Amino acid sequence: MPEIKVEVSHDLGKEKAKEKLIPMIDQLIPKVAGLGAKLTNLKSGWEGDVMSISGNVKKGFISLAISGKMEVLEASVIFTLDVAAVILKFIDESGIRKALTESVTEVLLVE
Repeated sequence: MPEIKVEVSHDLGKEKAKEKLIPMIDQLIPKVAGLGAKLTNLKSGWEGDVMSISGNVKKGFISLAISGKMEVLEASVIFTLDVAAVILKFIDESGIRKALTESVTEVLLVE
């Protein structure tokens, strides 16, 4: 399964960044929809400073599982997403990277 990884720097400190990122899944859904796909059955949960994510990406009649994690560090957030290779045939990897980076960045910038 290909891994897509993005890292976003911040100057908020670990706890403040984590606090802001808790609702991030809700922001990610429209970003992925903008790529022509739909996220369904999303589940997320925190264990320490790592949020685990699982669900499905649906495009047309194809629905495939995804999973990932978002690790909050003192000066950055690392988002790793595992996707089925076939997803990358329908959705450009750079688009996924951009959606993840923008979602994390937008959430961290909110006052």
